[in-house]
Amino acid sequence: MQNGKVIAYPSEQLKIHEWNYPTFDLKLVVVQFSLKIWHYYLYGLHIYMVTDDISLHYVFSYI
Repeated sequence: MQNGKVIAYPSEQLKIHEWNYPTFDLKLVVVQFSLKIWHYYLYGLHIYMVTDDISLHYVFSYI
């Protein structure tokens, strides 16, 4: 978000092997996808990623 407005809505279709992933793994795929798209802009910065999944919060606490 920039100035309280969304600046992009990236999306990607699931690959065939991702159809059988559990929900936790799919949410990690989304995080990886977003970081892969925006890594040029994020390199060297401290970022704060917000998620509504408590289990992902646990994973991110170790990064």
